[in-house]
Amino acid sequence: MYDANRDFLTIDGTDFSGIFDGEGSFTTSRSGDSVGFRTDSSGKLITWKNTDNTITGTITLRADAKTALKKLRQLMNTYKQFSITRDNRNPGGQKTSYINCYITNDGEETKNSSGEPTARTFSFIGENKITEEGVY
Repeated sequence: MYDANRDFLTIDGTDFSGIFDGEGSFTTSRSGDSVGFRTDSSGKLITWKNTDNTITGTITLRADAKTALKKLRQLMNTYKQFSITRDNRNPGGQKTSYINCYITNDGEETKNSSGEPTARTFSFIGENKITEEGVY
């Protein structure tokens, strides 16, 4: 069973553990490789592989995580490049590092029907990831 207390996230040297807004609050996806085609002068197809290791993702933080929200906003406003390390120590978990990342969007500051702030989602992009599969 997943235990959030065994899932650690560090962004630009700051600990972001325990401030996510539920499961699925840290998501990533890889752009993936594609195959390109063109034709030479004789009409023969030439193929090549377009390698793309770009990672995109989102980080959703609770509204009361003021320091972390300020840190992510600061990273976005200063266009600072940073790294993210996720160390999931749950059974079957792994340690993953995302390098050369940038915050690309800070989501919207919204409030629920009671007037209380809701969770905030930040989007990021990274150049690559390094994963230690099945560490735990």
